[in-house]
Amino acid sequence: MFLYDIYQEKCHALIENIKRAKNSGAKAAYEMACYDLADLKVQYYSQFENLHPECSTIGKFYNHQLGVALRERATVVDQLHDLGVEIS
Repeated sequence: MFLYDIYQEKCHALIENIKRAKNSGAKAAYEMACYDLADLKVQYYSQFENLHPECSTIGKFYNHQLGVALRERATVVDQLHDLGVEIS
């Protein structure tokens, strides 16, 4: 399990990577940087999946955030596939 502070630090670093990739104009590098951020979100919220009851307020919150992160990652994977980049 990694803590929220560590998660935030990693998010900030990945957002900087996204900015650099966007400024460089390399579409594949940009989408890959977006994938890294989306995957980090999935990893973070997945760790709470079985920690709290689904019917609790905090359980619902983490379940919702995980769903959002999974959809975000799926969207980025589709965009990478459109560019011919395969995620292993």
